[in-house]
Amino acid sequence: MKRIFTVLTLMVMLLLSESLYAQDSHRSGEKRQKVAKVDLNKVKEATFQGGTIDDFALWVDSQVDIPRTFSLSSISRIVLVEFMVTEDGSLADVRAVFGSNPEFNNAAVKIVARSPKWEPAEYNGRKVSSRYTVPVIFDNE
Repeated sequence: MKRIFTVLTLMVMLLLSESLYAQDSHRSGEKRQKVAKVDLNKVKEATFQGGTIDDFALWVDSQVDIPRTFSLSSISRIVLVEFMVTEDGSLADVRAVFGSNPEFNNAAVKIVARSPKWEPAEYNGRKVSSRYTVPVIFDNE
């Protein structure tokens, strides 16, 4: 239960922190890029086995099996993995974007990459790619 709460807490933090990474390129002297306005009423999020990204996080958690060769010392055991759900529902561009241990990073990427197909996102009735980030937590619980 503690592990599920931790996963859900991290996911909420990730969703809320998305705007923190945006930068005003005008201040840095770069040209501004035009950003298309998206009508959120026309967006249908990608789904994992009929559920949400939270259901995927639970699936990932069920797939974590810590090899005996891994040391669960004081180093960070959380890896953030970013991936794209393509128009056909497969995953692409799976990569660790945060993690301090290469062994954990590689294991986390392998777990996410073997995901079953998703139902892709849609915009205005057309299937589109979408990008997500999920935490993979390695612990003994």
